[in-house]
Amino acid sequence: KLIRSVRADGLVFIGQGLIHENLQRLADRRQDFVVWGARMPGQRYVTIGSDNLSGGRRITRHLLRLNRRKLIFLGDVTGPEMHERYRGFVLAHEEEAVTTDASRLISTHLDIGLASGTIERLVRERVDFDGIVAVNDVVALGAIQGLRRHGINVPEDVSVVGYDNVEFSKYTQPSLTTISQDCVRGGQLIVSKLIDRRNQSFNSEVLPLDLIVRESCGTVKVSARPSASCDAG
Repeated sequence: KLIRSVRADGLVFIGQGLIHENLQRLADRRQDFVVWGARMPGQRYVTIGSDNLSGGRRITRHLLRLNRRKLIFLGDVTGPEMHERYRGFVLAHEEEAVTTDASRLISTHLDIGLASGTIERLVRERVDFDGIVAVNDVVALGAIQGLRRHGINVPEDVSVVGYDNVEFSKYTQPSLTTISQDCVRGGQLIVSKLIDRRNQSFNSEVLPLDLIVRESCGTVKVSARPSASCDAG
């Protein structure tokens, strides 16, 4: 109803959420929109976004190379972008020959309080983990709060990493290791593609991302791999 009522030259969707099939049907009728999100198999609409699989893989591999071997993935992975981050988590374990399974995926909503409560429940249940890969920075902050309430130190006892590099991530205590997406460049591309959508440049693009290493991941626990504190990319 909103799309039918809007009189605009172009539409921008921020995230696909669970509406991928709706966007597919919309693309059969019109091509005046761009989605900030993940590239999906067989999609018929244009997306601008980063490689979430690579981002999840890269930040997980960083923790594994710090000798954190009992990681959990914390967050809601029903959306395509979040699910790709979890796939990266699994892939990093395979590449580093570290065992993981579906029990290490801990579902929680993207909310600081709910993420904190989920971590507190895991601690009470004595779930064994030494690192948390959060689906985004908000969930990571909630995890840190939950750990603190039980006297668990970050990063000395448990490493915590996030995703998105939102503004507050550099100011948390400890400051948060995270993945940075170039949202400014993404916004520029979205608008420029909508303006020029009738030429050949109207296609999907994947943006580069960066691993931002801060205090929350800590340093190497065992000296067998002295270079592990620096991500190899």
